[in-house]
Amino acid sequence: MPSVRWDRLLETCFKGNASAMLLAPGAPPMIQIDGLWRSMSTEMLTPADLVALGNERLGLKPDGITNGYAYLDFSYGDVARFRVMAFGYPRTTLLLLARWPEK
Repeated sequence: MPSVRWDRLLETCFKGNASAMLLAPGAPPMIQIDGLWRSMSTEMLTPADLVALGNERLGLKPDGITNGYAYLDFSYGDVARFRVMAFGYPRTTLLLLARWPEK
């Protein structure tokens, strides 16, 4: 089980009106708000955390997958749209979460 949970990450993005989140090994999650990157107050992520988070969110059928890159578009509740991008998938080494602009 990863040291952080998707529901907490998504809630933080939504409530903070974040445009992106970066999840990399050896660092806590980084969140981008108003063009500035900030570290979240959580434990540093491990390589195993990234694999578990990537597999949990993207599952067996991502929307797109090619040469170790995969992505999935999804909603948080009925109000926010996100795209999660996994690099190195399925042995994910970096995750990027981007929020779709509101229409």
